[in-house]
Amino acid sequence: MKRKEKQKKKVTISGRIKKGMLFTALPPIAILGIIGIFLNFFNQQYLLKKTVQETAIVAAQEISQKILVYQTLAYETGSIARLSSETVSTEDKKELIDQKVKKYELVEGAIVDKNGINIFNGIDCSEREYFKQAMAGNTYISEPSPSKTTGEMSMMISAPLWKDGIPDSEVVGIVMYIPNPDFLNNIVSDIKISKNSGAYILDSNGITIADTDKENVERQENIEEEAKTTRSLKKLAKIHKKMRAGESGFSSYTIRGIKKYIAYAPIANTNGWSAGVNTYATDYVGVLIVAVIITIVLLVLAVVIVMRISSDLGDRIGGPIRLCAERLNLMSQGDFHTESPDIQSEDETKILSDSTAQIVSTMNYIILDIEYLLREMAGGNFNVKEKDEDKYI
Repeated sequence: MKRKEKQKKKVTISGRIKKGMLFTALPPIAILGIIGIFLNFFNQQYLLKKTVQETAIVAAQEISQKILVYQTLAYETGSIARLSSETVSTEDKKELIDQKVKKYELVEGAIVDKNGINIFNGIDCSEREYFKQAMAGNTYISEPSPSKTTGEMSMMISAPLWKDGIPDSEVVGIVMYIPNPDFLNNIVSDIKISKNSGAYILDSNGITIADTDKENVERQENIEEEAKTTRSLKKLAKIHKKMRAGESGFSSYTIRGIKKYIAYAPIANTNGWSAGVNTYATDYVGVLIVAVIITIVLLVLAVVIVMRISSDLGDRIGGPIRLCAERLNLMSQGDFHTESPDIQSEDETKILSDSTAQIVSTMNYIILDIEYLLREMAGGNFNVKEKDEDKYI
């Protein structure tokens, strides 16, 4: 039986240089790429958290400022002496109130006497919270709720009507205004930080009093109550509990299979309201994916450049060595006539090629000289000498 000998794979200096450079360069490139991807991810998360949190704070401040405008209006109106004077007619008082309503684009305004009777339409308001609060000397804003007279969502802003217009004196009634019921919804509807972002407001009981989806307001959504029977709402319910406690923060939750980020902040000048801003996690995944793709493309480009450089370097060094080795191999087989490689570089490979050419040329001369000497000696001439003694050094 003939034994099959396994042929060893030919190993070249060029190949070793290429492999060496690749194995040296690839790990750092891969590590830097992975670090870059993680940095992109954490940077994106940081910017997302910061953006959403700042938006929630700004939203809470904007809502607070607009409510403060109405509260200030009610307080200043309650300090107008004409409105508490018994000598001023109801018609004149209504005209003054209507002017305020028109100027501030309100729905309605009214004066309620100390017995709780609206002097403009005779409706008894004595059992309403806004009446009790104002009679106690407080400027008060109620949560949006269905009106007992119209059934539509409405909210009241009330303030004490001071005797003779002197603040902190005797309360002789209240001033009340009804702002546009959608003014809170309009505020949250203008808050946009991404394609699927939204905003809403909770009152101190956890009821949604403003939302980009008005239906949630109309049905007086209460996530904490709904979470008692719907497990998927438990995480959001915990967040709402923190909102009711007046906390600020950033968190995430999943609802109906959709992961969302949320930031929240308390609203000043209210009865414990809180503003929340949420957004889909997928709205920011696209940005992260683009960053990852760019990183991968740069990594591939870096690998291609390293491969090109290693290939070029391997050819520059290994190529001349291979050519010189092949020429010396031909010489060992008796070929003294084939030209030696001519390397034009300015490094050691030039010295190698010149030395190879010198060796071949010298050995060729010596062989021819020996042939000459032997031929002369064969003809009887033993006094013959080499033609060039220096060649034998």
